[in-house]
Amino acid sequence: MAATFVFRVPRLHKWVSLAVVIALIPLAKYCWVGWLIWAVVLWLTSQHPPTPGRREIGRGRKWLAVFAILMLGWPSRQPDHRRFRKAEWPDIREAGMQGAQYVRGEFRHLLHRK
Repeated sequence: MAATFVFRVPRLHKWVSLAVVIALIPLAKYCWVGWLIWAVVLWLTSQHPPTPGRREIGRGRKWLAVFAILMLGWPSRQPDHRRFRKAEWPDIREAGMQGAQYVRGEFRHLLHRK
């Protein structure tokens, strides 16, 4: 509801963006420091040049949007969690180390080929 209101009032987006930046600063202090990065990015990109007016969305695109939302929301089937054993931390760590070594070897191969 609030998002559609922002789209209908073109100048309101500037104030909503500023409110979000101000709201992200306490989140960065108390929850996760990464919110500060998002606040800075939002603040830096808030000065957007004017965009042309909107055209009405066609009937076909509206039906495509409804179909896409239904497709994303409709579960194909429930996963069977009994088939998977719980991975132990050493197994996960070992697989990650092997993957990192493989990627490092590929980069070395690409950088040092003649």
